[in-house]
Amino acid sequence: MRMTFPNRETIMCKSCVVLIAVSGWLAFAVQAQVTNVPSTELETFEARTGTVIIKGVGQVGSMAIGNLNLAVINRESTDVSTGRKQYGLTVEITESK
Repeated sequence: MRMTFPNRETIMCKSCVVLIAVSGWLAFAVQAQVTNVPSTELETFEARTGTVIIKGVGQVGSMAIGNLNLAVINRESTDVSTGRKQYGLTVEITESK
């Protein structure tokens, strides 16, 4: 009993058709991401118009881990008219040169 296999061209052709079909389906299934909407409470607080906001920033600390630098930064924003304050932390990871 002899087994026969499809030739490579047939397999590649079918693979390409499946890949194109899946790519097309994913293109329609994925929704566009809105990038201009503030994602944190602090960003929403700072994005308000018609108010005076004082922003304060300070580095809490930093650390080198291998070829990476890790920095922790605190942020404080104050609405001058109401005295309301909003606080936040930022973690920055950069590659050492």
